[in-house]
Amino acid sequence: MFWPNNTASAADKEAARRNLMFQVGWFWNPIMTGDYPEVMKSIVKTRLPAFSDEQKKKVKGSADFLALNHYFSWVTSDGYNRSVNTYNADVNATNGRKPEWKRSNIGFSIVPEGMYDALKFVHETWMKDSSIPIFITENGVSIEEKEREKGLNDTERVDFMASYMRGIEKAISEGIKVTKYFAWSLMDNFEWGKGFTGKFGLIRVEFDNNYKRIPKSSLRWYSQLIKDSEL
Repeated sequence: MFWPNNTASAADKEAARRNLMFQVGWFWNPIMTGDYPEVMKSIVKTRLPAFSDEQKKKVKGSADFLALNHYFSWVTSDGYNRSVNTYNADVNATNGRKPEWKRSNIGFSIVPEGMYDALKFVHETWMKDSSIPIFITENGVSIEEKEREKGLNDTERVDFMASYMRGIEKAISEGIKVTKYFAWSLMDNFEWGKGFTGKFGLIRVEFDNNYKRIPKSSLRWYSQLIKDSEL
């Protein structure tokens, strides 16, 4: 999610919306409307390929659900070094984190209200008149798990999941059609540039112990939540 760094600044508000339209609207706007967002077309111009009329008809309304991955949030200020044509220069926004925000061990900001606001933005921008549901296809947190017992008793992850799910619950109560939630991830794995230092799993994988797999507290909590059908 992106919020304006200065909530009183119209320029920052517009920068936050640009970020959302470039990151989410780039893919979702064509599926819902048949074309790229107007803000992208006005900035990128001829560097952005144009849909033909036939392509617009094919892509518009072609989705069965909206898939949303959500991990972290930013505050956004208007302006960026635009000396060369890059994605960031086109967005023309500088992102940062509030000092009071918590961060995961790999630097992701932990801001539970971002989940609700992201769902609200998607709903109000594209989904009000749509019958297709929203799936949360990825949501999770990496925590420090060097010590085995701390890794297995991952209360930080339980707190993370519970707080983000409250945002989903609030969205559902307001009529936003969220029907699926997928926790990232089932097991510890290789996390892109973070390698094996990023621990997202609900199941611990001991890579130096013949890949032994051990359920963490978060898995038991999540299993009980599903059984109790509290969402």
